[in-house]
Amino acid sequence: MKSLFFTAICAVVFSLSSTGFGLDQPDIYVHGFGGPNYLVIRRTDDVKIEAQPGYLIGVGVGLKYGRGRVEFEGSYRRNDFREDIPIGPNMFFEGGKTEKVTCFINFLVDFSDDLFIHYLKPYMGAGIGHKWDMEDISIEGFEYDGTIWRDRFTYKAHGVSFQGIAGIGIPMTQNTITKIEYRFLKDEKNLTNHSAVLNVTRSF
Repeated sequence: MKSLFFTAICAVVFSLSSTGFGLDQPDIYVHGFGGPNYLVIRRTDDVKIEAQPGYLIGVGVGLKYGRGRVEFEGSYRRNDFREDIPIGPNMFFEGGKTEKVTCFINFLVDFSDDLFIHYLKPYMGAGIGHKWDMEDISIEGFEYDGTIWRDRFTYKAHGVSFQGIAGIGIPMTQNTITKIEYRFLKDEKNLTNHSAVLNVTRSF
């Protein structure tokens, strides 16, 4: 998976150079985005933990050179886990939450208007950055004598992460674009994040 993202980043950087990156006077822009985040958890050890739909919010600042863009952004994701999931004899996963803070540098390419309807602005890109994870979960169990016990666990971790972005922009004014985009974030080996967000960008 990492090699796939490195390949995507290299392809975007190559596209930036081929579209005149660095030859034009750069435009500075800021953007804010938000929308639902879906956490997909792969089954492990015959246990299927599920997460409820959550949300993603973020802000960033970028530079636009011709059809190429480089941007720096920070974001926050949260999803709650579903409750009452059996994970063993007389043991149940009783839910909790997972939160993620990320900082990314993204490389994006805006495609030619001629590819689609003239006023639509398609684009795609990839990013590399760092993430900080926090999970707070509860497990409940029953002893044979009827005793009920509950444990709570907090897990924290951080590391390098990768994301892919694809979207379509709709100009609202000369300096404001509303974008609808899909974001894929690679998490741990058994977790992936899929987000559909509304992104409002303002250039200066």
